[in-house]
Amino acid sequence: MAKTESMIEKVFNYLDNIPRQAFWGIVLGIMILVTLNPINSPINVTDYTKTVYNIVDNTTSGDVVVVASRNQFMWCVEAASTTIAFLNHLSTKEGVKVIFFPYGPESAFFFQYCLDLSDYPKTKEYGKDYVMLEYVPGLLVTVSLFVNDISSVIRSDFYGKPVDEIPVMEGINSIHDVDIWCTIGSFVQAEVYYVRPASETVKIIDLEQSAVFIWNYMYVTAGLIDGMTNGMVAGGEYEKLMGAPGIGQTGVDALNLIYVLVIGSIIIGNISYFVKRRKGVN
Repeated sequence: MAKTESMIEKVFNYLDNIPRQAFWGIVLGIMILVTLNPINSPINVTDYTKTVYNIVDNTTSGDVVVVASRNQFMWCVEAASTTIAFLNHLSTKEGVKVIFFPYGPESAFFFQYCLDLSDYPKTKEYGKDYVMLEYVPGLLVTVSLFVNDISSVIRSDFYGKPVDEIPVMEGINSIHDVDIWCTIGSFVQAEVYYVRPASETVKIIDLEQSAVFIWNYMYVTAGLIDGMTNGMVAGGEYEKLMGAPGIGQTGVDALNLIYVLVIGSIIIGNISYFVKRRKGVN
């Protein structure tokens, strides 16, 4: 006589045979759900993010912030939520000049992506408050020239207008005229090898992706950079400090629910294994 399955066995057999595509479909559904209906899950703000926030918050009229990056769009995108929150913070600062310095071929497009999603262009005027400089090939060589004499390597903005015709660039000639150097998604070689040796007073902050955070942490402890944030979660932390939830909070919501899904799947898989083992099923 055929042995009948219990209800529990039927449930676990069904779960065991769910196709992988369904799992990823659930992940996609979670992302869509929290985008449309944020759950505002709790966020613990780390000291790393607080340090970066305080450096930006202490800027005053006349200060100069350089936002630099060398990496590909896809490499930097995890830090996008933090970058957008960072730009929203700068949008509240009167008289602070911002210079976007793309020394990677895709960096300017990443900068523009973050600008388009932030409030910064709504409150600031291009050319007067901020500028997007041209891309000059050379990577670290370009940075080494930039920190000593900007005019020796940069001739125009990203759109071809000569630098000496752009009001925001007036009086900014080298790293000694810069108060904050913000790098995004980099291994901070330029900052450690060229920016810090050229100036001991400039504040260097790194809006970083998680994979590189632990790599760059030694530079924070050594005092070579002043602050660093950690991946997409830091975007939610920065938004919490700003009191304005955005895509960082949405990302944290999605991550938390996906963690629950993954952990739940592991637990169900193990229970299924032991149920089958008890019944003598391989």
